[in-house]
Amino acid sequence: WRHVLDDPILARSIKNTLELGLWAAAVGILFCSLVAYIVVKTRFAGKGVLDFLSWLPYSIPGILLGLALIWTFLLIHRIIPIYGTMMALITAMAISRLPLGVQIIKTFLLQLGDELEESSRVSGASWFYTYRRILVPLLSPCLIVVGLLIFISAARDIGTVVLLATGKTRTLSLLMLDYTVGSELERATVVACMIVLLVITGALMARALGGRFNIRS
Repeated sequence: WRHVLDDPILARSIKNTLELGLWAAAVGILFCSLVAYIVVKTRFAGKGVLDFLSWLPYSIPGILLGLALIWTFLLIHRIIPIYGTMMALITAMAISRLPLGVQIIKTFLLQLGDELEESSRVSGASWFYTYRRILVPLLSPCLIVVGLLIFISAARDIGTVVLLATGKTRTLSLLMLDYTVGSELERATVVACMIVLLVITGALMARALGGRFNIRS
């Protein structure tokens, strides 16, 4: 423990892990909720195809998804220099957890009647105002759960981000991998304990926040 805590890389890895987890959760919630809304609540002609495509990240192993994203980021690097940045990792995690998030939010949306949106629009509210003031509050318990799942996945994921991360964007899970590859198993175990502690802390905070919305599980 003393050697790990004295390692200057540890503090940066913790910061990167928190940044990745929180931003991936925020981006994932936004992306998943929009896809689920289009599939469930709109008459978009291609929503069936969109629903099918939302399952694709689960059919691709994490390491292959990371490799595909590397090629994509390198192709657009001159236009958008995203490769090697934290944004690359956030994008990868948001995409990899798209199937689970979309399906959870779809289940909640299917339980909401269309009358709520129709009444809001009849009253003169815009789509964005209706979504922000009516649907989001009703979906809050679901969105908290989705955000927590994405945060946990980002904190412990290795396969999806290992090819996208650099020394500056190394997370705790990748630091654990570095120790393991270097045969420093004791240090790797210490980092693993830190990841577990971080995940438990995130779950307790989500539970405390969810208590306001009657989330008890």
